[in-house]
Amino acid sequence: MKRTYLMTSLLCIVFFTSRTSFSQSLEHPTVGNVRLGVALYSFHKQPFEQAIKQAGETGVQYVEGFSFSNMGPGFGNKQMIDATDGEIAMVRKLLKQNGVKMVSMYVANGKDARDWKRIFDQGKKFGVTYFVCEPETKHLDSIDSLAGIYGIRIAIHQHAKGESAYWHPDSVLAAIKGHRHIGACGDIGHWVRSGLDPVACIKSLSGHIIGLHMKDINQAKEDVDPGTGAIAFEPLFRELKHQKFAGYAQIECEHNMTDNLKEVKSAFKYYRKMIGKH
Repeated sequence: MKRTYLMTSLLCIVFFTSRTSFSQSLEHPTVGNVRLGVALYSFHKQPFEQAIKQAGETGVQYVEGFSFSNMGPGFGNKQMIDATDGEIAMVRKLLKQNGVKMVSMYVANGKDARDWKRIFDQGKKFGVTYFVCEPETKHLDSIDSLAGIYGIRIAIHQHAKGESAYWHPDSVLAAIKGHRHIGACGDIGHWVRSGLDPVACIKSLSGHIIGLHMKDINQAKEDVDPGTGAIAFEPLFRELKHQKFAGYAQIECEHNMTDNLKEVKSAFKYYRKMIGKH
């Protein structure tokens, strides 16, 4: 009897462990440790439904929305942040139909605590796990509290020097201090535009990076196909592997934006190859 009970218990453990691992692999499929996605901003010159369709065609499994996206006539030309519950349900259906999941959203800054709460309410309905933004320092305490309540983390984005108070990793680290739900969204291209070494930036932010924005730029600081510009990606992905980074890397393609599906597909293939090397 004891032997039978032991065998049954072991079989149950094996079954549920296998089932959990399988479901996790479905929910969080990865390439290496990095979860590749695409920022819907890459397709913002396309009709919204078409943008989601193209995202699905790239081969990625994750997308990043943006709150100020004009969703077009099918959604009353509203911005994503103003979508009704019914329209949010339509968006989630579109995402599912095209095999992608919106894990993050780039959001414009809230005006005050009440406005930030509205943003978090919408994010929860969309099902995102983190916001990308550049919040005013006076709002850090309140949004850190909201992030804990809603289960949506804040990843501070870093535009280039002269465009953002957060252009340098040190300013992001200062903002993170004392705020357990706030981390970083490193923008590889903007770091280089600011004259920074992206590998050094990743090292500085080790343990705090929630997501990355992936792009390549040339010597003139113009957006180009990854692997053809000034950024060395091999040491970058080597450092991410060293840190055991398992967050999201969203592809941004900001050239030929009226018809860039081919470029985004090529970028996904390139980054996947780089990740595979490490």
